Amino acid sequence: MPCNSGLERAYQALVVRGSEPLSSLFASHDVYVTASDLASGEASKGWSDTGQHAAALDALYKPEILGRAKFDDHVSFMSVDMTVAPHPNEAFDFCWSVCSLEHLGSLKAGMDFVMESKGKLKGRHRRSYDRIQSDSK
Repeated sequence: MPCNSGLERAYQALVVRGSEPLSSLFASHDVYVTASDLASGEASKGWSDTGQHAAALDALYKPEILGRAKFDDHVSFMSVDMTVAPHPNEAFDFCWSVCSLEHLGSLKAGMDFVMESKGKLKGRHRRSYDRIQSDSK
């Protein structure tokens, strides 16, 4: 998790779903957030009446967590159906989804989302070096 990591690079996060304070929290730790939720028409199927739906950027701002200028600099928003997310591949360091999978309708749809999300993440490459010590002289 990048928060409080002390790393000097800027993180890019894809945050899927709703008005939870996570977009503001991540931005307060200098993470650049692309937040998304269903378009308003689709939201009527579930959580719009309960205040959980984010229809625009303002629904994500939590002033008790960070100032408005930093929020505006670090958070962007787009309405999107998470089953066909148009986000570019390998653009994000991590994807955070809160209470989203159960709204997709089936276990298969949830697994499809998880697998599709993996493609949105930047590749992490590791190089290993094995040294084999020879006993021969």
